[in-house]
Amino acid sequence: MKIKDYGKICSNETIEVLKNSMDFVISNYKMKGTYWMSINKKPKNNIENFILKTFNLYFSKIDKKSVAGIEWWYRTSNYKVQDCNEKQKIALHFDFDEDIYASKNIVISPLGCSITYLTNTKNGPTIITNVESTGTKTHFPELPTEIVYSHPGEGKFLTFDPKYLHGIGETEECRLTLLYNIWNYKITDARELSFSEDLVTLEIDNNKEKNINEYTGPFEYIDMDVLKMPMSVKKPSKYNLYDTYHIEL
Repeated sequence: MKIKDYGKICSNETIEVLKNSMDFVISNYKMKGTYWMSINKKPKNNIENFILKTFNLYFSKIDKKSVAGIEWWYRTSNYKVQDCNEKQKIALHFDFDEDIYASKNIVISPLGCSITYLTNTKNGPTIITNVESTGTKTHFPELPTEIVYSHPGEGKFLTFDPKYLHGIGETEECRLTLLYNIWNYKITDARELSFSEDLVTLEIDNNKEKNINEYTGPFEYIDMDVLKMPMSVKKPSKYNLYDTYHIEL
């Protein structure tokens, strides 16, 4: 599977800068859809600053001339970063241009995608399956045969093929992530954020890709709907912050 775990890529100070900026956005802007930053414009805030720096560091195989911009958004267990107490669970889904799909029934996927974890959350892993959406139609294997579980940890950076069916396991803990998709054209759903602030020097490492280990047990079993098909799947019962595991089903 095309998944890359780079571990913790930034300093604690950089994590706090990002949290402060995101706390302001969460508190002062009503998020409808996603945000957009043009690849040719200077970042206006430290969220966009972080996105641009990580894009340049970790997506070197993407031809920069083909990129129009980056769509970004956040996921949090609660509206306020400092007051996370609601359950969070994101159903398995694909990332694609929903407007194009609605009007033309064509599935267009981003060029790449990433997740940056900004909290130490014991539960609520990202779940990535090997079910893929491809081309002008969506191809569904009957059921996934592989799953990767990416457990959060402050500053962890993960990239994966946006064609994979993915979601978030349930958690009641505080969980905050920054996510972005890379596009070769401006999608209509995403809008530019007006929020501006002084940019600071962000300490971001150019880490090498970590090995994603095969998890061999012990297991727990969770029930999930895979494209409206109920399925009981294995998940790790023993894991630590930052762990990423691959499981053959």
